[in-house]
Formats: sequence, structure tokens, C-alpha cells
Amino acid sequence: MLVVVIISSGLSPYKLLTTIQDLKFIPFYGFLGGSMFVNTASLLEKIFLYGSLIWLFQQAGIRLLLAIMITASLTFMVELAQLVFVGHVAEITDPVLVILIGFSLGGIVNASAKRGGNK
Repeated sequence: MLVVVIISSGLSPYKLLTTIQDLKFIPFYGFLGGSMFVNTASLLEKIFLYGSLIWLFQQAGIRLLLAIMITASLTFMVELAQLVFVGHVAEITDPVLVILIGFSLGGIVNASAKRGGNK
């Protein structure tokens, strides 16, 4: 269900553009303009959703690196689809964010294991 939520929220409203827009290769490009309050809320929502999806994949028995790759691929496909939908800035921020979240989760788990947290 979380995959469906990420895809549907990433593409709504479902109105197509007449021309294809450019893919922005500057991470966090969309966060540079507009309301910083709205941008921060959006960033925190994405951190929660993508971190939750990686965690759910791990709970299903998928290794961390594969969970990161699946989630990053999903977000990259949503970004590519945003090239033709109204109201979106197609950029590489979400896949980069997934990679940062995933490796942060890995670091937290490793640090916990070293301290003896997983008994």
C-alpha cells in the first residue's frame, strides 16, 4: 500500500502536459524556491515515507542494499513520470534522498549492533 501512496502522491494531479519538461539534475532544486515551511514539511514527509518503505522491505526479509535500490528505482520512475504531469518539478532529489536515508538507517543499525542492541 505504501508503494501505491508514494506513486499516487508523486503524480497527482493527474493532468498531462502538452510538452515534456526538463529533468533537473541539481539535488533539492525544487526546495530552493517557494515557502520554506512547505518545503520543510514536504522533506520531512518524504523522509518518513521513504524510510518507512525501506524498513518495510527489510521486515519482509529483503537486504538493506536491495531495499535501498528498489526504493530509489521506484522514486526515479516517479520522477521520470513527472516529466509529463502538471504541477511537478522532475528532479533527482528523491532518489538521492532515498540513498541518504537508506545508508543512514544502515549506520544506525550497525551502531546498535556494535553496542549489543540486537540480542
